[in-house]
Amino acid sequence: MKKLNHTSLGDSKGLVGIGSRIERLKTLLCNRSSEVRIIGIWGMGGRGKTTTAEAVFNSVSSQYESCCFITNVIEKSEESGGLIRLREEFLSRVLEQENLRIDTPRMGSTLIRERIRHKKVLTVLDDVNDVEQVECLIERHDMFGPGSRILVTSRDRQVRENVADEIYEVEELNCSEARQVFSLSVFKGNHIPKDYMGLSIRAVNYAKGNPLGLKVLVPSYFLKLFFFNFIFDLRIK
Repeated sequence: MKKLNHTSLGDSKGLVGIGSRIERLKTLLCNRSSEVRIIGIWGMGGRGKTTTAEAVFNSVSSQYESCCFITNVIEKSEESGGLIRLREEFLSRVLEQENLRIDTPRMGSTLIRERIRHKKVLTVLDDVNDVEQVECLIERHDMFGPGSRILVTSRDRQVRENVADEIYEVEELNCSEARQVFSLSVFKGNHIPKDYMGLSIRAVNYAKGNPLGLKVLVPSYFLKLFFFNFIFDLRIK
């Protein structure tokens, strides 16, 4: 049942350009290797780091004994209890044990360490901006069982360089993908109507291939362009 639940999480079919990103990231995972590997997913805000990590997580999670996706690491680390509470959440999910409490500065008892060391774990630490956040949760590679994989998403270059064994930089969408995302957001279809092609291309270029920009900022920018052009045409007439 656990394996079935993992494979049913999420659906990436409607995400433009996600297929190629999943395949590149899965190549870096090297799932056949028994080494424990940390993969950094790096990119500017809005490029889809979390979306890509989630898609890969859902795609390969059935191959692991224990899976854990920790969201909003920055936000949680700044709350009361901060990193200690985050570590407890992490260990509770990995060990599948509710309300786990760790009062020591490090990972806890020898028993906990032994249990983790014999598990093949898939972990995502999403939205990290400090090496300390990773070190608090993952003291060293060999604390997990052979074949374990840790994905760390971050905008911070320092985290990328000091933590990860391999780096995947999330690319911007190409022209075709960007137009498709824009068309789905504005026109609710896969193609831009011919009458709006000129304005649409200007709006798409404004986003520079950023998926979040194409979904959130560019539609309002497009409406402004459309409005100004409409007013301009009225004045000419």
